[in-house]
Amino acid sequence: MITAGIVLIPALDRVPLDLPAEARLLPIVLLASGLAMLGQVGREWRPALPYVAVTGLVACYAVVITIGLPAFEELKPTRRLARMVATTASANDQIGMFRLNRWSSSWRFYVGRHSERLETDADLHRFFATPGRHYCAMLRTQYDRLAAQGFRLRIVHEEKGLFTTTGRALRRGAAARRDAFIVVTDESGTAGA
Repeated sequence: MITAGIVLIPALDRVPLDLPAEARLLPIVLLASGLAMLGQVGREWRPALPYVAVTGLVACYAVVITIGLPAFEELKPTRRLARMVATTASANDQIGMFRLNRWSSSWRFYVGRHSERLETDADLHRFFATPGRHYCAMLRTQYDRLAAQGFRLRIVHEEKGLFTTTGRALRRGAAARRDAFIVVTDESGTAGA
């Protein structure tokens, strides 16, 4: 526990989150629990009941659940973008997501209605060619690529976030790699683009 606390002190600065100051409680709890265990074992020269270790681990869990997870959720723009679309789009508007496979379930949940999953450029062109107004979530890099090819869409909303919150996304420098997510609609507000 002492080692984990020491390792976490500099590691917290490399996490690509805007963690509140309370996140520093995690290494402090680990260090305090480890030192208390060390003192307990040193005083009695035999392993005692693991009350100190269990208390320390429960406290760490509480810090992660109350501080860490909300910080991660704040970086995932799925909910905010989907709710923005849900409040902006009318019942007849079509909703889609372009190459955002990881979002399928959560996007559909937060948008609250059917959403087309678009994987190819041809899928996207067919989606926007159908009658009516369309809203589609995608990465800004995909939009830039499509715009360079002459596909005209209008950006309705844009925000930064992490596409994934797995171990790779948490490595050093990941904060600089935050993706830009956008919601686009028809350029003129009519069918076909």
